[in-house]
Amino acid sequence: ASTTDLQATTSSSSTTFQFTIRPPRPIRPHSRTSRSRVISAPPGMTLRPAARALSCRSTSCLAISIPLFSLFDFLISNTLRHTSAFKHHKNCIYIPWGTNTDVFVPQNMPHDRLTFFHSAGMNPKRKGTDFVILAFAQLAENNSKLMIHSQIDLIKHFPELSELIQNLSSQGKLEIIEQEVKAPGLYHLGDIYVYPSRLDGIGLTIAEAMSCGLPTIL
Repeated sequence: ASTTDLQATTSSSSTTFQFTIRPPRPIRPHSRTSRSRVISAPPGMTLRPAARALSCRSTSCLAISIPLFSLFDFLISNTLRHTSAFKHHKNCIYIPWGTNTDVFVPQNMPHDRLTFFHSAGMNPKRKGTDFVILAFAQLAENNSKLMIHSQIDLIKHFPELSELIQNLSSQGKLEIIEQEVKAPGLYHLGDIYVYPSRLDGIGLTIAEAMSCGLPTIL
């Protein structure tokens, strides 16, 4: 574990955080006098928002920010992997992913051919979007389609797949929807949900897709 100096600069529209990692020091788990409280924050900025600013879902970021979580009285973790990372915290509560089954409901919309649906979000590499495209390209069944919902340009993100993406799109086999969509999302566009994530043990979209009645391939 490492102590962290945190600084913030505030403009009219946003606050920018900068932090520097110091050499590791011994830290007593969840202690009110723990050295994990070595944080410098500007006037008007409390320690708890400072710690929240460093929180994230990636394991690499957790390795940096775990000491700061001792500032909190309770932690809620939605995966066993993250729960194990906070085992030093006596009040870390494990609450698995869930979804609102009143919002994410089957819509039973007919499709003219078998349609696979995949959500790439903001991080297609993490979500295995390239796996989905490569696997679909090898599918022997011609009467099928792949729908991908992405919030970024997949050709720019996967330049090595640009030719394949363009070919599948020109054949009407691949459709990419690049925009933000409110709940319940676009699950109704697919018959089967595909989510071969590189990192997520179980992503929230899996629960959402199943709640919408889609069988899921992981």
